[in-house]
Amino acid sequence: MKSYQIKQKLLFMAIFTNYIIFIFTFNINAIDLFISSTKGNDANPGTIDAPLKTLYKARDIVRTFPKTGPINIWLREGTYYLDSALILGIQDGGTANAPIKYSNYCGEKVIISGGKRITSAWSNYSGNIMVNNIGPNLKFDQLFINGVRQILARYPSPNKINFYFILKN
Repeated sequence: MKSYQIKQKLLFMAIFTNYIIFIFTFNINAIDLFISSTKGNDANPGTIDAPLKTLYKARDIVRTFPKTGPINIWLREGTYYLDSALILGIQDGGTANAPIKYSNYCGEKVIISGGKRITSAWSNYSGNIMVNNIGPNLKFDQLFINGVRQILARYPSPNKINFYFILKN
């Protein structure tokens, strides 16, 4: 075997060994916490098989962890509706040696929304005007249906469109 081939093999072995040591060391120190808006429950421990449901609970749990290594909060695919502002303070950022990271899991699509989901049925009010009773104390200035912004009913009409929407309290 030629000397350059031996050097290549030794270099490859050194790089591979360092990579394995890095991955092994990183995974030992990291804490992983999982959240799922569809399958989670805030009474769960936050594992991949028993995820938490809300960002609020994950934040509160992470605050109790010792900051000795990286902490990863993995958001599984879904839409996370926030009832109020998610306030993250200085204690929620970790340190240089123990960063706290919120991220989607393996490229899954995650949406964090400050909106409210309307689950009650729409009914036809008159012509192209649809109505929905959203209950008391909810105020909206925008409406999205299947990700498309809709025009709320108003008079006089600024232009001709297919449907108007009324949200009643």
